[in-house]
Amino acid sequence: NSPVGKAPDAAPQAAPAAEAPPPATAPAEQANNGDVQALSLLATINQHEIDAARQAVAKRVKGAVAEYAAMMEKDHGENQAKTLQMITPVDTPDVASMKADGAKELQALDQQSGSAYEKAYIKAMVAGHQKALTAIDEKMLPVAQSDPAKTHLKQTRVHVAHHLERAKAIEASQG
Repeated sequence: NSPVGKAPDAAPQAAPAAEAPPPATAPAEQANNGDVQALSLLATINQHEIDAARQAVAKRVKGAVAEYAAMMEKDHGENQAKTLQMITPVDTPDVASMKADGAKELQALDQQSGSAYEKAYIKAMVAGHQKALTAIDEKMLPVAQSDPAKTHLKQTRVHVAHHLERAKAIEASQG
């Protein structure tokens, strides 16, 4: 006499333990909110930059690369705090794709060490900050709705452009 579609005497399955809380599943109206979409992408970029900077520090990078990694952790950490005061990030297809690409990049970087790592890290920072500028211009600013979100994205863009120029200068000095 069990209801259709339910196995009789099925014991509830325990959810697997997660290291980090799952991404917020927002109500449809929040997931469709342009500010949430835009700032969720920004939060993903910030977290990747923080993770990459921490990896670089753990790899004991030196000189200008070490200074750059410290700047990345500080600047993206501060930007992340501001971003997370504005929204609770949601997983969108763009966010999921960005997270997957970031994980692959960190895994590839982790295979390197010494000066090869330093060069690969800075090369990744040049490419990543160029992609971030494109994402801000093409995916975030066009969908952002509120003035605070637009202002935050425009201020962030200035910092990202500075990070890109600094990474290019370091890359040029690496020979």
